Amino acid sequence: MGKRWSLLATVLLGLLLITAGWGLFRSPVPVLSFETVAYVWQNAWTQEVRAAVDRSSTRFNGYFVLVGEVDGIEASLRLHSASVDWQTLSRTHRPVTLTLRANRGLLEGRSIGETVGFLAATLRKASAEAEKAQVRVDGVQLDYDCPTARLVDYALLVKALRESMHDTPLSVTALPTWLDSRAFKALIRETDHYVLQVHTLDKPTTVDAPIVLFDAEKLPARLERASRLRKPYFVALPTYGYRVAFDENGHFTALGAENAPALPNARIVMADPEVLAKVVATLRAKPPAWCRGIAWFRLPVDSDTLNWSWPALESVMKGKAPSTLPLAELRRPAKNLFELWLTNTAGYVSDTPVAVTVRWKGTRL
Repeated sequence: MGKRWSLLATVLLGLLLITAGWGLFRSPVPVLSFETVAYVWQNAWTQEVRAAVDRSSTRFNGYFVLVGEVDGIEASLRLHSASVDWQTLSRTHRPVTLTLRANRGLLEGRSIGETVGFLAATLRKASAEAEKAQVRVDGVQLDYDCPTARLVDYALLVKALRESMHDTPLSVTALPTWLDSRAFKALIRETDHYVLQVHTLDKPTTVDAPIVLFDAEKLPARLERASRLRKPYFVALPTYGYRVAFDENGHFTALGAENAPALPNARIVMADPEVLAKVVATLRAKPPAWCRGIAWFRLPVDSDTLNWSWPALESVMKGKAPSTLPLAELRRPAKNLFELWLTNTAGYVSDTPVAVTVRWKGTRL
């Protein structure tokens, strides 16, 4: 009897060890709280930017704040610093991720060590300014649309930056085209999480061709591929739009974003709040594995002309589309003069035409 119990105990212990080892090997999906954060993407912090941060602070878990843009100029790097108002961020009592945008030439003309030294010094300076204002810094982020063919080099740069920043959490933004690249797996190994940008604008072929900033039909497959990588990530959703210009022959000529000079013969293309409200409702009902939450690009400011209004974003964040019906009002400023005033209540710019029918009787035009 004693030998039998001893053998049974040995078998059970072996099974427990195998089960525990299998659990460690599988690296079970962590339980992540589903967060909502917003990008604050202005270089100049005007009073309107401060007001936008103040009014939104109770709606977000944190902010991804642009601290500067880096341009590669031949063998040197040039920084365009953002005038971040740290006191405003301190009032929100929300954590921030310091985001550095790299525009071009990041991997050209110099050693990785020189580039990392420049980036790390910039991020440390911003971090010191934030902490002096008692802003909680949750990490740093590099926003660089690296060509997929250069991801191996980018991974080496990010690895070196992580080592230089020591214990500071590090993240990067990522393009959907990177998801199937082996080099991307090496890249995100060096990060604490990444931000998957699922909004992009392909160059239109003709003036009549459909122009889509965000393709909801492609999103499920992209999120599935991202979740298979078993790395925490945010999904970045758009609130903004572009002006897309064409020549007299209907050929694409230029793309204009917020604050860009006016473009002739331009169509306005916006993120569709009705589509995105459905996406939010779906994501909240059943968050994808390894998805930490939604990062909104970008926080609306009252002076924006190519962005949703704050009420529109607030509605979409709840999974509800804002009203799209214009408000019509008839005014009579003078005898025999009638004015029809239409007010956009949707909270965003739309290129959908508005048809107005005016009828009268008992008189003539």
